[in-house]
Amino acid sequence: MKQNDFKVGFPIAAVWFGTMVGPSLLTGVFSSIYFAPYGGLWSILFMVFNVLISVIVVSTAAEVSRRNKAYHFGAMSKAMYGKYSPVFGPVLDILMICSVLVNAAALIAVWKTLVLDVFGMSPIFGTISIIIICTLLTAYGAGFVRKASSVMTVILFIGMMAIMGITIYLNQGSWGSLVSSTTPLEGFSVGQGFWKIFVLAFYNTTICMHLAAVNQTLESPKHSVAFGIYSFVLILFAFASTTTIILPYAADAVVAPVPMLAVIEGNFGSLSNVGKWIYSITMFFAIISSCVPTMQSCLSRVDNYLPRKGIFEKNFFRNALGGILYWVIAIAVSTMGLTAIVSRGWSVLGYVSVVLIVIPCVIIMPIKWRKSAAAKERIL
Repeated sequence: MKQNDFKVGFPIAAVWFGTMVGPSLLTGVFSSIYFAPYGGLWSILFMVFNVLISVIVVSTAAEVSRRNKAYHFGAMSKAMYGKYSPVFGPVLDILMICSVLVNAAALIAVWKTLVLDVFGMSPIFGTISIIIICTLLTAYGAGFVRKASSVMTVILFIGMMAIMGITIYLNQGSWGSLVSSTTPLEGFSVGQGFWKIFVLAFYNTTICMHLAAVNQTLESPKHSVAFGIYSFVLILFAFASTTTIILPYAADAVVAPVPMLAVIEGNFGSLSNVGKWIYSITMFFAIISSCVPTMQSCLSRVDNYLPRKGIFEKNFFRNALGGILYWVIAIAVSTMGLTAIVSRGWSVLGYVSVVLIVIPCVIIMPIKWRKSAAAKERIL
């Protein structure tokens, strides 16, 4: 029975959206680094180009998954690299582990700042508390995490729409000039901005390895295209909503540890306290729903390389060692600060993704498909 394109493509796009709309996006750091500093018009063009590049790569990867029935990480690796998977597969594992660790470091950096600024508590307490909560939930709370993720989505939309509404209201007389501006902030250039959005787009393509697990319903190339279209709309909305909030206050946001929080505290006047609490609650759920899956993902990759001898015959000790390494590295990286993690860490991973994901999915695989189709035509 033929399935409706929307019913097939939209749920998979929603998984990507749910993964994208996490703590790093909600901090406004994406917007303050990659979009808002370049003026309203350039920020719009940058967002469109960035999302378009990511969607082309990820939707093509979805077609790789569909054609090869590759519905988990290892199968996708073999589908992309073929006979070279023993060489490139472990390198891809390292890339994914680094990606997860960089995300974890960003989560810790965000939470430490929120604990200090909103609750007036020690950053050390913030680090320890989020480690304990995430570790316990990873071990025992899968059901609770699923419920928290559902609640987080509702809170996210309500909270972000409320903050965006206040921003639009406070700047209602200046949106025309803000949106049409093509003047970057001092220290930023349009050429530099173009290159940075390409690197960010390449980094975002790592999501294709996780989405492979939910691609089973893709039955035709039209379904992959539908997934790409819905992804474009959802991811563009995610970037546009935070950029709308950051854009009027870009000069302050680019130097703030947590740009969104700085905007709320410095520009919302009598509504700043309410805004801070709404934002903090939203961020808490975003951190929990993002941190647990990333920790599980990292443990699953590390587990492949641990011995099955002695104490490591038991899953508990393998997970314990993986968990310790995960948090030690994440805490060390988090000392760089959120902005440095995003601008430097993700840039490096973006460059590596070009070789390991973009070229195989967008260039090599389509060439193989065309050669295969041509061979079948000659046979017929």
